[in-house]
Amino acid sequence: MTVLVTGASGFVGLHLIPEMIRREIPVRGMVRKRARGAALEELGAELVEGDLLDPSSLARAVHGCSAVMHLAAVADSSDPDLNERVNVGGSRSLARAAQEAGALRIVNISSTCAGRRMQDAYGETKLRAEKEFDLDGLRVTHMRPAMIYGLGSKEFDLFAGVVRRAPRVPIPGDGTSRLRPVFVEDAVELLLRVLADDDAGARTYDVAGPETISFNEFIGAVGRAMGRTSKPLHIPASVSLLGARILGRLMAHPPINVDQVMAFLQDTEVDIEPARRDFGWDPRPLDEGLAELFGDR
Repeated sequence: MTVLVTGASGFVGLHLIPEMIRREIPVRGMVRKRARGAALEELGAELVEGDLLDPSSLARAVHGCSAVMHLAAVADSSDPDLNERVNVGGSRSLARAAQEAGALRIVNISSTCAGRRMQDAYGETKLRAEKEFDLDGLRVTHMRPAMIYGLGSKEFDLFAGVVRRAPRVPIPGDGTSRLRPVFVEDAVELLLRVLADDDAGARTYDVAGPETISFNEFIGAVGRAMGRTSKPLHIPASVSLLGARILGRLMAHPPINVDQVMAFLQDTEVDIEPARRDFGWDPRPLDEGLAELFGDR
């Protein structure tokens, strides 16, 4: 079964596709520009150019595939129109293209933002995007990852860079909100287990780490893994939200958007027991993942 992976050149895609190749799973990576997937092509991945805003390109991309792993989204913008067109409209076009091509097995990578109490454009559209896959014949499993950490993540690399350089790390709010970071290799393992299980259709699973930690504690944990002592510098929530909104108006892809600020201001409420139970999944503790990332640094 050939699997189309959208967003192939993104953070998760660059970890997922090499693992699929290693496991000899036929895979086709969709990229907007072929040059972005050069590293994957060197590994032997088949690439196809496609864009969620171009339905005809999606039809070409999914042709001959039997399954789709949908990673592509706009995640770094607060522009409501852009989020709507890409996340909702793009998912709608992809779902229709997959249905017409007979690629009926879909693993849709959503986000914990879709279930949060406080949402902005990204979270709202990721929730609506899930509903776009409710088409006859499609066997769809929605995956809602919490923070996925690992080298190559724009957000995590930026955060780790600040921890490495500065003794005080600025964060929105008081830093007491809880999160459940998950190591990218563990997230990839779960996605592949879900993909291989046809009985996993029509369900939604949270993807998160095994322990809950505050943002203040997370800063300390990342610092320790780097051999540094790092403490938070708390920025008032109102100031942080205002700054994110201003950046969102001034920049197409700001370093932080409103949804990301909101993540600092509320607990990430997830339940990974269904994923553990149904797929025998056992994500590693945070300290183990961070040690693997920074142990030789």
